[in-house]
Amino acid sequence: IEEHDEAIITAYNDTVGRKDIVYIAGDFAWRNHRRYLGRLNGRKVLIYGNHDKMRQDCNADTASFESPQEEAFFGTLDDLDGGMDKETRRQFAEVVGWKRKPGILELNLDGHLVVVSHFPMITWRASCHGSIHLHGHSHGFVTEHDDVLRADTGIDVTPDYAPVNWEVHKMKFQAR
Repeated sequence: IEEHDEAIITAYNDTVGRKDIVYIAGDFAWRNHRRYLGRLNGRKVLIYGNHDKMRQDCNADTASFESPQEEAFFGTLDDLDGGMDKETRRQFAEVVGWKRKPGILELNLDGHLVVVSHFPMITWRASCHGSIHLHGHSHGFVTEHDDVLRADTGIDVTPDYAPVNWEVHKMKFQAR
């Protein structure tokens, strides 16, 4: 597994520059994010995925709930931010969503509305007006259609396990 992880880190850093912004559509790592984050180039924005386990070897930040009802609603303290500690959180430029409420990020890239989420959607804001949806989660098992501006952005759908540059996505969608 170490050889596998090293190959992914190399492919990532060969693609991403130090000043690039990287949008991670969830499922970054099962755990021990910090072990990898410091070695990866770019400013990383995480859109929470269902497999993002933020536990580290250290304890998660402590917090308290206002009432037993609030604790019952949110679950345990470990469920908030998936148990992400401050040191791990600092390594992301932004975190969108949390364990029980996956995030959706809307961007304007080169005049295109781009909706990024962990889970694939059938429709999204302005989907019938040319907006683009980038997602993770499906590991290449959601069929792409020529008439739908949606794509799985996971590294496991690329031959070299490298992130896909926005320009590549844009060219693909312009051809549709």
